[in-house]
Amino acid sequence: LGAGHLDIELMADMWLYHVKCLEGKFAEALSVHEKVASRERKLGRIAGGLSYLGIQGSIYFKSRYLGDIAGAKADLERFGQLSAAIEGGQALERLYRAWIDLEEGRASRARQLLEETVRVLDGGFANRVPYALTALAEAHLASGEAREAERTARKCVERTVRNGNAEQLAWSLRLLAEAHMLSHAFKDASCALDEAYRVATTACMAPQQAWVLASRGKLARMCGLYEDAVRFSQTSVDLWGRMGNTYQARKMSRDCGLPEVRP
Repeated sequence: LGAGHLDIELMADMWLYHVKCLEGKFAEALSVHEKVASRERKLGRIAGGLSYLGIQGSIYFKSRYLGDIAGAKADLERFGQLSAAIEGGQALERLYRAWIDLEEGRASRARQLLEETVRVLDGGFANRVPYALTALAEAHLASGEAREAERTARKCVERTVRNGNAEQLAWSLRLLAEAHMLSHAFKDASCALDEAYRVATTACMAPQQAWVLASRGKLARMCGLYEDAVRFSQTSVDLWGRMGNTYQARKMSRDCGLPEVRP
Protein backbone atom coordinates (compact mmCIF):
# COMPACT_ATOMS: atom_id res chain seq x y z
CA LEU A 1 0.00 0.00 0.00
CA GLY A 2 2.91 2.34 0.47
CA ALA A 3 4.15 4.74 3.11
CA GLY A 4 0.83 6.57 3.38
CA HIS A 5 -0.94 3.48 4.70
CA LEU A 6 1.40 2.10 7.35
CA ASP A 7 -1.44 1.79 9.85
CA ILE A 8 -3.48 -0.46 7.53
CA GLU A 9 -0.44 -2.53 6.63
CA LEU A 10 0.34 -2.92 10.33
CA MET A 11 -3.15 -4.19 11.07
CA ALA A 12 -2.91 -6.67 8.18
CA ASP A 13 0.41 -7.93 9.53
CA MET A 14 -1.12 -8.35 13.00
CA TRP A 15 -3.84 -10.58 11.61
CA LEU A 16 -1.29 -12.46 9.49
CA TYR A 17 0.70 -13.19 12.65
CA HIS A 18 -2.47 -14.62 14.23
CA VAL A 19 -3.23 -16.77 11.18
CA LYS A 20 0.31 -18.16 11.02
CA CYS A 21 0.14 -19.13 14.70
CA LEU A 22 -3.24 -20.81 14.24
CA GLU A 23 -1.81 -22.79 11.32
CA GLY A 24 1.25 -23.78 13.33
CA LYS A 25 3.69 -21.96 11.04
CA PHE A 26 5.55 -20.50 13.96
CA ALA A 27 8.80 -19.46 12.27
CA GLU A 28 6.80 -17.44 9.74
CA ALA A 29 4.61 -16.06 12.53
CA LEU A 30 7.59 -14.81 14.51
CA SER A 31 9.07 -13.21 11.41
CA VAL A 32 5.82 -11.31 10.84
CA HIS A 33 5.68 -10.36 14.52
CA GLU A 34 9.16 -8.81 14.28
CA LYS A 35 8.01 -6.79 11.28
CA VAL A 36 4.97 -5.59 13.24
CA ALA A 37 7.20 -4.44 16.11
CA SER A 38 9.47 -2.57 13.70
CA ARG A 39 6.54 -0.81 12.02
CA GLU A 40 5.01 0.10 15.37
CA ARG A 41 8.21 1.90 16.25
CA LYS A 42 8.02 3.85 12.98
CA LEU A 43 4.46 4.96 13.74
CA GLY A 44 5.43 6.09 17.23
CA ARG A 45 2.69 7.52 19.41
CA ILE A 46 0.02 7.34 16.69
CA ALA A 47 0.23 3.54 16.86
CA GLY A 48 -1.57 3.57 20.24
CA GLY A 49 -4.82 1.90 19.16
CA LEU A 50 -3.03 -0.58 16.94
CA SER A 51 -0.58 -1.37 19.75
CA TYR A 52 -3.56 -2.21 21.94
CA LEU A 53 -4.86 -4.69 19.35
CA GLY A 54 -1.45 -6.19 18.76
CA ILE A 55 -0.63 -6.67 22.43
CA GLN A 56 -3.73 -8.77 23.02
CA GLY A 57 -2.88 -11.29 20.32
CA SER A 58 0.76 -11.27 21.32
CA ILE A 59 -0.01 -12.17 24.94
CA TYR A 60 -2.36 -14.94 23.84
CA PHE A 61 -0.02 -16.70 21.45
CA LYS A 62 3.12 -16.18 23.52
CA SER A 63 1.48 -17.65 26.63
CA ARG A 64 -0.83 -20.31 25.21
CA TYR A 65 1.02 -21.48 22.09
CA LEU A 66 4.68 -20.50 22.27
CA GLY A 67 5.46 -20.70 25.98
CA ASP A 68 7.25 -17.35 25.83
CA ILE A 69 6.23 -16.39 29.35
CA ALA A 70 8.80 -13.61 29.69
CA GLY A 71 7.56 -12.05 26.45
CA ALA A 72 3.92 -12.42 27.51
CA LYS A 73 4.65 -10.73 30.84
CA ALA A 74 6.40 -7.87 29.09
CA ASP A 75 3.39 -7.41 26.81
CA LEU A 76 1.07 -7.57 29.81
CA GLU A 77 3.01 -4.78 31.45
CA ARG A 78 2.60 -2.69 28.30
CA PHE A 79 -1.11 -3.45 28.24
CA GLY A 80 -1.39 -2.40 31.87
CA GLN A 81 -0.17 1.05 30.87
CA LEU A 82 -3.01 1.30 28.32
CA SER A 83 -5.80 -0.50 30.18
CA ALA A 84 -6.75 2.41 32.45
CA ALA A 85 -7.98 4.33 29.41
CA ILE A 86 -9.97 1.36 28.04
CA GLU A 87 -13.50 0.54 29.16
CA GLY A 88 -13.34 -2.92 30.71
CA GLY A 89 -9.57 -2.79 30.58
CA GLN A 90 -9.13 -4.27 34.04
CA ALA A 91 -11.24 -7.31 33.14
CA LEU A 92 -9.18 -7.86 30.00
CA GLU A 93 -5.99 -7.51 32.00
CA ARG A 94 -7.21 -10.21 34.41
CA LEU A 95 -7.91 -12.53 31.48
CA TYR A 96 -4.44 -12.03 30.05
CA ARG A 97 -2.88 -12.54 33.46
CA ALA A 98 -4.87 -15.77 33.86
CA TRP A 99 -3.48 -17.13 30.58
CA ILE A 100 0.01 -16.68 31.94
CA ASP A 101 -0.92 -18.17 35.32
CA LEU A 102 -2.34 -21.28 33.64
CA GLU A 103 0.83 -21.79 31.65
CA GLU A 104 2.87 -21.43 34.84
CA GLY A 105 0.69 -23.97 36.67
CA ARG A 106 -1.13 -21.53 38.97
CA ALA A 107 -4.64 -22.83 38.27
CA SER A 108 -6.17 -21.67 41.55
CA ARG A 109 -5.09 -18.08 41.01
CA ALA A 110 -6.24 -18.21 37.39
CA ARG A 111 -9.67 -19.43 38.46
CA GLN A 112 -10.04 -16.56 40.92
CA LEU A 113 -9.17 -14.06 38.20
CA LEU A 114 -11.49 -15.64 35.65
CA GLU A 115 -14.69 -16.16 37.60
CA GLU A 116 -15.33 -12.42 37.89
CA THR A 117 -13.80 -11.72 34.49
CA VAL A 118 -16.33 -13.91 32.66
CA ARG A 119 -19.21 -11.94 34.14
CA VAL A 120 -17.72 -8.58 33.20
CA LEU A 121 -16.74 -9.59 29.67
CA ASP A 122 -20.16 -11.10 28.99
CA GLY A 123 -21.64 -7.66 29.45
CA GLY A 124 -19.60 -5.87 26.81
CA PHE A 125 -16.71 -7.87 25.33
CA ALA A 126 -18.53 -10.82 23.76
CA ASN A 127 -15.64 -11.71 21.45
CA ARG A 128 -13.37 -12.27 24.47
CA VAL A 129 -15.83 -14.47 26.37
CA PRO A 130 -14.87 -17.78 24.67
CA TYR A 131 -11.24 -17.23 25.66
CA ALA A 132 -12.24 -16.58 29.25
CA LEU A 133 -14.52 -19.65 29.32
CA THR A 134 -11.90 -22.05 27.96
CA ALA A 135 -9.33 -20.69 30.41
CA LEU A 136 -11.81 -21.09 33.28
CA ALA A 137 -12.67 -24.64 32.19
CA GLU A 138 -8.97 -25.44 32.09
CA ALA A 139 -8.50 -24.04 35.59
CA HIS A 140 -11.37 -26.22 36.84
CA LEU A 141 -9.81 -29.28 35.20
CA ALA A 142 -6.45 -28.58 36.80
CA SER A 143 -8.23 -28.47 40.17
CA GLY A 144 -10.07 -31.76 39.48
CA GLU A 145 -13.47 -30.05 39.32
CA ALA A 146 -15.11 -32.18 36.61
CA ARG A 147 -18.66 -30.85 36.90
CA GLU A 148 -17.65 -27.18 36.81
CA ALA A 149 -15.23 -27.83 33.93
CA GLU A 150 -17.93 -29.63 31.93
CA ARG A 151 -20.48 -26.88 32.52
CA THR A 152 -18.04 -24.14 31.52
CA ALA A 153 -16.70 -25.96 28.46
CA ARG A 154 -20.21 -26.81 27.27
CA LYS A 155 -21.23 -23.16 27.59
CA CYS A 156 -18.28 -22.23 25.40
CA VAL A 157 -19.13 -24.92 22.84
CA GLU A 158 -22.69 -23.63 22.58
CA ARG A 159 -21.50 -20.06 22.26
CA THR A 160 -18.90 -20.76 19.57
CA VAL A 161 -21.25 -22.95 17.54
CA ARG A 162 -23.76 -20.09 17.57
CA ASN A 163 -21.40 -17.16 17.06
CA GLY A 164 -18.32 -18.60 15.38
CA ASN A 165 -14.61 -18.92 16.31
CA ALA A 166 -13.40 -22.33 15.17
CA GLU A 167 -10.22 -22.19 17.23
CA GLN A 168 -12.09 -21.74 20.50
CA LEU A 169 -14.68 -24.32 19.43
CA ALA A 170 -11.95 -26.93 18.97
CA TRP A 171 -10.38 -25.88 22.28
CA SER A 172 -13.64 -26.04 24.24
CA LEU A 173 -14.62 -29.40 22.71
CA ARG A 174 -11.27 -30.81 23.81
CA LEU A 175 -11.73 -29.48 27.34
CA LEU A 176 -15.26 -30.89 27.39
CA ALA A 177 -13.74 -34.27 26.53
CA GLU A 178 -11.20 -33.87 29.34
CA ALA A 179 -14.05 -33.14 31.76
CA HIS A 180 -15.84 -36.29 30.58
CA MET A 181 -12.63 -38.24 31.22
CA LEU A 182 -12.54 -37.00 34.81
CA SER A 183 -16.09 -38.32 35.19
CA HIS A 184 -15.16 -41.60 33.43
CA ALA A 185 -17.70 -40.89 30.66
CA PHE A 186 -15.30 -42.26 28.08
CA LYS A 187 -17.74 -42.60 25.17
CA ASP A 188 -18.80 -38.97 25.54
CA ALA A 189 -15.14 -37.97 25.73
CA SER A 190 -14.37 -39.84 22.52
CA CYS A 191 -17.25 -38.17 20.67
CA ALA A 192 -16.12 -34.71 21.80
CA LEU A 193 -12.55 -35.40 20.68
CA ASP A 194 -13.76 -36.64 17.29
CA GLU A 195 -15.63 -33.37 16.79
CA ALA A 196 -12.71 -31.27 18.04
CA TYR A 197 -10.37 -32.99 15.58
CA ARG A 198 -12.85 -32.49 12.73
CA VAL A 199 -13.08 -28.76 13.49
CA ALA A 200 -9.30 -28.42 13.75
CA THR A 201 -8.69 -30.33 10.53
CA THR A 202 -11.35 -28.46 8.55
CA ALA A 203 -9.83 -25.14 9.63
CA CYS A 204 -6.21 -26.33 9.01
CA MET A 205 -5.21 -25.65 12.63
CA ALA A 206 -2.28 -28.01 13.22
CA PRO A 207 -1.72 -26.93 16.86
CA GLN A 208 -5.30 -27.79 17.76
CA GLN A 209 -4.88 -31.15 16.03
CA ALA A 210 -1.78 -31.83 18.11
CA TRP A 211 -3.57 -30.97 21.36
CA VAL A 212 -6.49 -33.24 20.45
CA LEU A 213 -4.12 -36.10 19.65
CA ALA A 214 -2.53 -35.73 23.09
CA SER A 215 -5.98 -35.86 24.70
CA ARG A 216 -6.80 -38.90 22.60
CA GLY A 217 -3.67 -40.55 23.98
CA LYS A 218 -4.77 -39.73 27.51
CA LEU A 219 -8.19 -41.25 26.88
CA ALA A 220 -6.64 -44.42 25.44
CA ARG A 221 -4.40 -44.72 28.49
CA MET A 222 -7.40 -44.38 30.82
CA CYS A 223 -9.17 -47.12 28.85
CA GLY A 224 -6.17 -49.46 29.20
CA LEU A 225 -5.20 -49.19 25.53
CA TYR A 226 -1.54 -48.52 26.18
CA GLU A 227 -0.18 -49.08 22.67
CA ASP A 228 -2.78 -46.68 21.27
CA ALA A 229 -1.95 -44.21 24.02
CA VAL A 230 1.73 -44.16 23.07
CA ARG A 231 0.90 -43.90 19.36
CA PHE A 232 -1.45 -40.93 19.78
CA SER A 233 0.87 -39.19 22.22
CA GLN A 234 3.95 -39.66 20.06
CA THR A 235 2.07 -38.42 17.00
CA SER A 236 1.19 -35.26 18.93
CA VAL A 237 4.80 -34.70 19.98
CA ASP A 238 6.05 -35.33 16.44
CA LEU A 239 3.50 -32.89 15.01
CA TRP A 240 4.67 -30.17 17.38
CA GLY A 241 8.22 -30.96 16.33
CA ARG A 242 7.36 -30.55 12.65
CA MET A 243 5.83 -27.18 13.49
CA GLY A 244 9.12 -26.18 15.10
CA ASN A 245 7.49 -25.64 18.49
CA THR A 246 9.98 -27.24 20.87
CA TYR A 247 8.19 -25.81 23.90
CA GLN A 248 4.95 -27.66 23.19
CA ALA A 249 6.77 -30.79 22.02
CA ARG A 250 8.64 -31.00 25.32
CA LYS A 251 5.53 -30.17 27.33
CA MET A 252 3.45 -32.85 25.58
CA SER A 253 6.25 -35.37 25.89
CA ARG A 254 6.51 -34.71 29.63
CA ASP A 255 2.74 -34.81 30.17
CA CYS A 256 2.42 -38.06 28.20
CA GLY A 257 5.35 -39.78 29.91
CA LEU A 258 7.43 -40.07 26.71
CA PRO A 259 11.20 -39.67 26.39
CA GLU A 260 12.33 -36.06 26.75
CA VAL A 261 12.45 -34.00 23.58
CA ARG A 262 15.82 -32.32 23.10
CA PRO A 263 15.93 -28.64 22.09
